[in-house]
Amino acid sequence: MLLLLQGVWWCYGCWEDERIALLKLKAYFNYPNGNAMSSWEKIPYCCYWDYVEYDRLGDWYLNTSFFLPFKELNHLSLEQINILGCVENEGFERLWSLCNLQSLDLTVNKFNNSILLTLSGLSSLKSSTLNNNKLKGIINIQELNNLTSLKELNLQGNEIEGFKSSHELGALTNLEELDLSIRSSNATGLIKLSTLILNNITTNGRSSSLLHNLGAFPFLKTLYLRDNGFKGKILAQVGRVVDSSSLNEDSRQSLGALPSFKQNSVRDTLPPQRCIYELKHLHVLDLRYNDLKATLPWCLANLTSLQPLYLSFDHFTGKMFSLKGLTSIQELEFSGNHFQIPISLSPFFNHTRLKHLLGEDNEVYAELEAHNLIPKLQLETLVLPGLGYGGAFPKFLYYQHKLRVVDLSHNKTKGSFPFWLLDNNTNLEKLSLANNSLSGPLQLPGHSHMASFSMLLILKMPRSGFSGSIPSSLCKISFLQVLQLDGNQFTGSILDNLYKCSYLEILDVSDNHLSCRIPRSMGNMSSLQVLDLSRNNIFGSLPSHFNPSSLVLVYLSYNRLQGSIKNAFYGCSKLITLDLSHNFLTGTIPEWICSLSWLGYLFLNHNNLEGEIPKHFGEIPPEIGALSMIQVLNLSHNCLIGPIPSTFSNLSEIESLDLSCNNLDEKIPPQLTQLNSLAVFSVANNDLFGSTPKRVAQFATFDETISPSPLLRVSSNNAEESGIIDLSVFYVSFVVAYIIILVAIAAVLCIKPYWRRAWFYFIEVSIANCQYFLEDNVYVLFKFRV
Repeated sequence: MLLLLQGVWWCYGCWEDERIALLKLKAYFNYPNGNAMSSWEKIPYCCYWDYVEYDRLGDWYLNTSFFLPFKELNHLSLEQINILGCVENEGFERLWSLCNLQSLDLTVNKFNNSILLTLSGLSSLKSSTLNNNKLKGIINIQELNNLTSLKELNLQGNEIEGFKSSHELGALTNLEELDLSIRSSNATGLIKLSTLILNNITTNGRSSSLLHNLGAFPFLKTLYLRDNGFKGKILAQVGRVVDSSSLNEDSRQSLGALPSFKQNSVRDTLPPQRCIYELKHLHVLDLRYNDLKATLPWCLANLTSLQPLYLSFDHFTGKMFSLKGLTSIQELEFSGNHFQIPISLSPFFNHTRLKHLLGEDNEVYAELEAHNLIPKLQLETLVLPGLGYGGAFPKFLYYQHKLRVVDLSHNKTKGSFPFWLLDNNTNLEKLSLANNSLSGPLQLPGHSHMASFSMLLILKMPRSGFSGSIPSSLCKISFLQVLQLDGNQFTGSILDNLYKCSYLEILDVSDNHLSCRIPRSMGNMSSLQVLDLSRNNIFGSLPSHFNPSSLVLVYLSYNRLQGSIKNAFYGCSKLITLDLSHNFLTGTIPEWICSLSWLGYLFLNHNNLEGEIPKHFGEIPPEIGALSMIQVLNLSHNCLIGPIPSTFSNLSEIESLDLSCNNLDEKIPPQLTQLNSLAVFSVANNDLFGSTPKRVAQFATFDETISPSPLLRVSSNNAEESGIIDLSVFYVSFVVAYIIILVAIAAVLCIKPYWRRAWFYFIEVSIANCQYFLEDNVYVLFKFRV
């Protein structure tokens, strides 16, 4: 039954074992020639099934004949609805007549290898997604030969060990994109079969059998191999030249079947049709997040069409000289390896198309340059933080004029600030020089050149060795969003005109030697979210009505601030952290702080504040109820007020809950009876009222009187047991016990004559000793005073 309701199709379907599911079919309509829809054949070209409660349905079988009336159907998505397969004789072969179907998404279901054959007649299909299903073992690509329009095939998240090799792969020889990584591809090619996505592949250790026949796809343009855990010299195993000494037994068997492979030779040649490095049309190669632990294979130089090359976090070692032949390269990413990179970047001087170079966390070293070559490349992105350099700024930067992002942090670079870098690159958006060894003041271009870096958004130079004052010209960078100058030796004051940076979101000048008051104008910085002025010599009082409305994090600790905080931060409703510790603030904690509903961290220690803590700071945060795995929670003796949060009923694993000796009020939430693991529960010495929860479930095991068993203790006002010691009973007990001890000693002395004589002798000796002590000391003291 179909029901059209305001552009949404509500579909009722019945499958095996008579289980009924309600599915929502979102429909986007296609009206040919602008005519209104007149029959079932004219509806939708794009359909998405979204089962609202598919977990309750469980596994089920799909009857695809439901879609037969939709002759104009273009895109069909059946993702994440636990489809186990298709009803017998009602599989996707029933949809072969839908000549307009271009996209089919079966993501996160339970289809097995047989699904490929049922798709083989969808001749108009351009994109098919089968990621995270139950495909296993060797995939027979020949079953898809009739898909002459197929461009993208997504098989990620399956347990594929390889592809069935054949010299007659038909249309799949036009494959342009292959993804064997965990992360999904962002490519959007749409003509021939150009995308094969195999993310998160489980190869069961047979990585070579998965890769050694990739040369069968001569038109492959994109190859993703990231996050597959490939180890060692896997590139050599599938390359033109193979070092057979690096192959394990399984790899030798899988490669040994190839006709031109000789197992006994040290360097063996694979047949050209089997090589990744024969993929002359390959544009994208992604090898990120593997464990290759090898030098970069020289065979990469054969991939002359490569444009992006991603090699990050693969544990590569050695120098990067094997890329000199990749003159088409536009983006190179090799972060998180052990490459040795010369700071001059001389290996890349002839890469005229290279625009983005990202290589953080490698070894940057000073190359002994015996030449004065001018680089032919013009970079837009240069990210090369490293360790161990320690020289001046590299010369090639003088010839760069298109830079947008520059990060040369952690290189211990020496010299003065390179203001010429700003002059030469008018489109510079981010500059980070953190943890360097620069000297002297921070000198920016003069007023006439300020327009040269008007596009600067991020300026990060913490711990860079600057001294002197913060240049006032920073206030003229109108689009600046992030300014980090912490950990330097700046002196003087904070800039009064920072409010002109109306887009500034983060200001960090902490850990310097600034000595000034906080400018009142900073209260007008409407975009400011993070303010860190800590560890300086900021003095004076906080400006009244200092309330930037967007403030989230404020750090003003370890300064010399004085006065009250009564009016500052009053309207900062988004505050999460407020650190005013280690100052000389006076007065009381204002009540309005309790109205900051997002405030999670408040530091006021080491000040001269007085008075009481606002009562609302005693309340138990209801968010504690989200700690579902907690077993013991003790909040006793904390002056907490307010009710016991009903969210505590979510503490399903709690065994002990102690809220005693607080000022909690209202009644105990009845929802707490759902805590089946609770063995100890104490709310003694509070101001609770009303009846105790019903004695059901675990609460039925509690004893409301004082006993060794788990106790249910309620309010001291009107409950059974207050928990306070009765002093009158204590005094009487003490006197009685003392008398009993004296009587016991007297009885023993009367019964034993020997003990009696010893006792009196001890008393006599003690008295004599005391007399001698007094005579000796008191007489001397008296004589001295006289």
